[in-house]
Amino acid sequence: MKKLIAIALTLMLMVSCGKATSEELIEYSQAEDQISVNNSDNESMESLSDNQISDDEIKTLLDFYIEYRHFTRGGPPHIDSEDFIELNGNEYYRVDDENYDTWAEWEAFIRSFYCGSLAEDALFNEHYTDVDGALYCANFAGQYSLSDDYIYEVLRNENGEAVIRVTLQDYMSPLNASVYTMTFSLTDDGWRIGYDF
Repeated sequence: MKKLIAIALTLMLMVSCGKATSEELIEYSQAEDQISVNNSDNESMESLSDNQISDDEIKTLLDFYIEYRHFTRGGPPHIDSEDFIELNGNEYYRVDDENYDTWAEWEAFIRSFYCGSLAEDALFNEHYTDVDGALYCANFAGQYSLSDDYIYEVLRNENGEAVIRVTLQDYMSPLNASVYTMTFSLTDDGWRIGYDF
């Protein structure tokens, strides 16, 4: 800010004394614009510390979370109905999806947004299983009526932990909404949903 005031005063003095050419005024104006841009960048960088989550990180994690909910509550990704096995009395079908057809891809997806016990619970449940490295899922069909649209409010964001209230609208019943209070943790791999123990 002090630099901006100094430049403005210099410009005024040069103009009033008749010593500033139009090229010099353009150079000073460009320098002033650059200082404004740098100050703006610094202010946005200073608004969040290294151990606070940004809006972009929150939105990315929530988008993954919603995609996962579709797969576990609304039905699986694309499956091969001809390729199935029976485990514990249930039929499991091989997932034939361009993004998640191996167990390694599914695990990488889960761990890209979940950490700790949430990641473990999401990986090892009755819906999906690893069969010789391939991803198989149980034959289930859920009814998932929550919209992909959401709003969120950051309740706390400090020291590598954020608490966020997320509201998901029910598109089948516009007056209803589901509200979740979620903890986000800064892990060695970046921000994740859950506690990093």
